[in-house]
Amino acid sequence: MIITQQNVGQLLDDCNNALLIAIHKLQHIEKDTPATHDEIEMINGEVVHVAEPLPMLIEFIAKHKPDPALIGDRLSNAIKYLAEFLKEKIRILNDTPQVFKDTNEMTGMN
Repeated sequence: MIITQQNVGQLLDDCNNALLIAIHKLQHIEKDTPATHDEIEMINGEVVHVAEPLPMLIEFIAKHKPDPALIGDRLSNAIKYLAEFLKEKIRILNDTPQVFKDTNEMTGMN
C-alpha cells in the first residue's frame, strides 16, 4: 500500500467506516455461542484486515506531517473506534456462558 498526502485522509476514512460497521455488528450480538461464533470470528477478521494499515498511517503522519485539515480527527477517531470495538468484544466475552468460555469447541459437540 502506498500512502500519500493525497490518499492518507481517505485511507483513514475507510478504516473508520469499516470499524464503525464492525462495532455496529457486535452491538447486536449478546454473547459468544455456537450460533454466533462464526459471525464474531468473521467480524474479528474484518477488523484485523481494516486495522492493518494503521501503524503505517501513523508512521506516515509522524514523518510527513500532512496538513492538519487533511487529517482532522480521523486518526484519533480510528484509535477511539478500535477501543470501542475492544469494549464490545469484552462485553460479549463477559456475557458468554462459562460452559463456552471453558472450551475451544464452539460447535456444541465434543
